[in-house]
Amino acid sequence: MKTSILLLARTGSTRLPGKLLHPVMGRPILDYQIERLQTAQRPNGLVLCTTQLAEDDALIELASRHEIANFRGNTEDVVERMLQAAYEYQVDFIISIGGDDLLCDPELVDLAIERFWQTKADFILFNDLPLGITPYGVKTEALKQLSEIKEGGTDGWERYFLETNRFQLEQIPVQDESLRRPELRMTLDYTEDFEFFKTVLEKLYPYRKNLSLRDVIELVDSQPEIAQLSQKRSQEWKNKHASFDIRVKPESSQQ
Repeated sequence: MKTSILLLARTGSTRLPGKLLHPVMGRPILDYQIERLQTAQRPNGLVLCTTQLAEDDALIELASRHEIANFRGNTEDVVERMLQAAYEYQVDFIISIGGDDLLCDPELVDLAIERFWQTKADFILFNDLPLGITPYGVKTEALKQLSEIKEGGTDGWERYFLETNRFQLEQIPVQDESLRRPELRMTLDYTEDFEFFKTVLEKLYPYRKNLSLRDVIELVDSQPEIAQLSQKRSQEWKNKHASFDIRVKPESSQQ
């Protein structure tokens, strides 16, 4: 079975326009995520999935520079975009990673794929890690089923798997207690978040290009002011995520 990372990225953002192309040490910040994800051992490929909008041409150029595949799909429906990308590249099991999750750990990518080989679960996730660090693993067949039953929006699409009781879930526990830090938020939505990532990369990347979650946590624990950069808007982010419209079609309409 073919497994690939689908990296979901777009430049459009009302809160921080063009955020994935903002420079850090003279390079677009998304550069660093692509480089790190390329170190994962288990995926068969890495596909940058973006929209058909002209503003996202720059992301296609970035993918080309890294010599990774790309796919341009639905602008608003991220489930449809992933599904069509999976069909295009004949992917059976997807590792879904948001471009906003710039420190997603490649080791977790490999662990998710290994667990899928063992369980063939529809949806695989990790517990108790910082927000933005973990990938989601999803079977393409299950994503197709989701596309057929969803009636609400697809922002926060993972909640369909977590809240509808229609899918086989596999939750991977974190063995290392020092990494169990669910209170930490490491995703790029606001200006403060960009300052967080910029600081982390400038302090660690020149010395540890394969920086791990442990490296990041040791840094923010030793310099708590860094963690505070990305925590300032945590409640605002939670409120936004909770407001996403997750609804399924009535059973009769799914026949």
